[in-house]
Amino acid sequence: MFLKVSNDLFQMSLPPAAMKVYVYLSYCAKNHKAIVKVSTIQNRCNIHSPATVYKALKELSDRGLVRKERRQNYEGAIIANAYTVKALPGKWFKLINPLAAFCLDNRSFVVYLYYCRKSRKGVAWPSLRRTASETRLCKNTVIRALRLLQKLLGLLRMSWQLKAGNNVYSIAALAIKKCAPSVSHNEQRTVLLLQNKKPCGFIISALARFVNSLHRSFSFLPKAVHFLKNSL
Repeated sequence: MFLKVSNDLFQMSLPPAAMKVYVYLSYCAKNHKAIVKVSTIQNRCNIHSPATVYKALKELSDRGLVRKERRQNYEGAIIANAYTVKALPGKWFKLINPLAAFCLDNRSFVVYLYYCRKSRKGVAWPSLRRTASETRLCKNTVIRALRLLQKLLGLLRMSWQLKAGNNVYSIAALAIKKCAPSVSHNEQRTVLLLQNKKPCGFIISALARFVNSLHRSFSFLPKAVHFLKNSL
């Protein structure tokens, strides 16, 4: 499962919370209109305070990315607002398993979103300096986010280097599973586990095929040894 996200989103200079809320509203939208409560946005996006959600929605409204419409039921009571989401033009990339990504904190979500944008066939190798520049986060924040992603997502740094010495990262498909109560809140309220495609799976599968080919090629050796022993 994936969500189409415009490449131009990183050119909008949005704060991390506003960027996550925009992507979530895009996920919920049908015909560019999402009907969702603020409390639902707060819970699904793992945002600590409703004030942060209101601030993010105001930022999106000021940028012209979201237009809010107040709604009432037949009795005149206020119900969930409707948000018209502006679709950004241009090329897009895949956000892998958005439901799992929304459970991250705001800054880690932006870093993960950026690596999904830079990935080619599940592999990305942007430098820390470039990541910090394009996400508008400090370098130490990017490093903390990557450590968290390596721990919870399986976004694994490989042991070799490629493309001018940058680390290579493999982005895996994810599934959501509630974590034990002993896991601290700073390590997220959910544990994101690998599903279907494991990190570095293309390397593991290649090694497995190589070992199987060797096994088939030399499968006659035990029989030859047994024959020689019996013939002596």
